[in-house]
Amino acid sequence: MQNLNGKRVVITGGSQGLGLAMVESLAACGANVTAIGRDRAKLSAAEQAGAAVVAGDATDATLMNSVVRKEMPDVLILNAGARLPMKPIDQQTWDELSTTWNTDVKAGLVGIQAALNTPMKPGGRVLVMSSGAAMCLQCRTSPPKA
Repeated sequence: MQNLNGKRVVITGGSQGLGLAMVESLAACGANVTAIGRDRAKLSAAEQAGAAVVAGDATDATLMNSVVRKEMPDVLILNAGARLPMKPIDQQTWDELSTTWNTDVKAGLVGIQAALNTPMKPGGRVLVMSSGAAMCLQCRTSPPKA
């Protein structure tokens, strides 16, 4: 692994789950991490790991442009996402299904645009985490026959 000492890393969705695990790991490797999350109270775990925090929505283009411009990250990790209600697709409403698309996909687009429009440092990297949006389209079916 490349030496991360002093590298600037911005992680969306950094307040819990996989995002928080990346915050903790990268900070422990010496990176200067900034975690973005919607819930300020949940960002305290990222702060305890040594990250700077920004409370806000990663689907907000103004916020993402501002953070990328200010932080000038070496790595931008687009990890923000919503959670679908855990129920079969035939029982989900359009609003429930759309929440994932309107968060996961929009946050990815807004983050990529911020990286391109700001722009990031030469050699900077953008990592886009795969959302669970495609999984929500799977219907309940019988397992395939062998």
